[in-house]
Amino acid sequence: MGILSGKKVIVNNFGDTSVLSIIEEPVSEPLPDQVRIRVLASGVAFADIMMREGLYPGGPKPPFTPGYDIVGIIESVGTDCKTLLPGTRVAALTVFGGYSKYVCIKESECFEVPENKDPAKLVALVLNYITAYQMLHRVTRMEKGNRILVHSAAGGVGTALLELGHLAGASVIGTAAREKHDIVSSLRAIPIEYDEYSFVEHVNNIYSDGVDIVFDAMGGLNLMHSFEVLRSNGTLVYYGAKSMFKAGTGKQIAGVLLNALIFMRLKLFPKSRNTRLYLITRTKKNHPDWLKKDFKKIINLYIDGRIDPIVETLPLQEVQTAHERLQSRKVKGKLVLLHE
Repeated sequence: MGILSGKKVIVNNFGDTSVLSIIEEPVSEPLPDQVRIRVLASGVAFADIMMREGLYPGGPKPPFTPGYDIVGIIESVGTDCKTLLPGTRVAALTVFGGYSKYVCIKESECFEVPENKDPAKLVALVLNYITAYQMLHRVTRMEKGNRILVHSAAGGVGTALLELGHLAGASVIGTAAREKHDIVSSLRAIPIEYDEYSFVEHVNNIYSDGVDIVFDAMGGLNLMHSFEVLRSNGTLVYYGAKSMFKAGTGKQIAGVLLNALIFMRLKLFPKSRNTRLYLITRTKKNHPDWLKKDFKKIINLYIDGRIDPIVETLPLQEVQTAHERLQSRKVKGKLVLLHE
């Protein structure tokens, strides 16, 4: 019997999409507390782009394999594994390493998922829906009747926020490019044109006294305008920095620093309005029990048909195209790489 091998994406140097290449190499055996997963679907996230360009805080150094979230089938288990068996379909938050045909990960970090569901839809639940759920119910503790504003509302986390926010009884506004307004409307939110300098006016035309919560994945100067539309005791949740990708690569490090400075400045404002920073990696480290509890709630909502992730798919071989599409904001919902 030959040595098992599998394809994986490698970033050998920080840079644009040209640094993404595919290699084939022997597959590792799982450590005693690990399972080896044959990956069916890998999620594509802005965090992957930031890692590729060397902008992700605490991210891996080249050479490395990106990939924040996966769904696959367990093929072998380590000697200390007692819960999951070969053949079990699971999801996992890998943070990096997910663009690979085979992944070894701790058994304790796997979430069991149904065998009869679309792997692309399932992988959307891991990073995107956990992020949305925790921002709504762990970070802000949203209440029924709250007004919320979601930036990048047609993206992976944005569409999750629209669905989960509506289920929780919120009145939702979503900013998006006009060609994506149909997605926002289909998820029972009010679409408004995204523009860094005019969305405040659009929000005020709907609610003259503002909204209770803003979820801002744009960062930069957008944070200031998001803060402006908050009601008294409202909360701004900052969880991304997509605005930096409008600039050339040489300006992006300065963009990271600008985001940090603006956020720190907002925290000095009067306490009648609040600011929160959400990082799923920090939540995973500080509250590891939350991930499985929250994912169980999310997967049950999906099985019951109360949520239905919007996904676009490409084969792993088109990973460069995937990054280009996501970076240029051409994707609706979650972008997923499928493995052969």
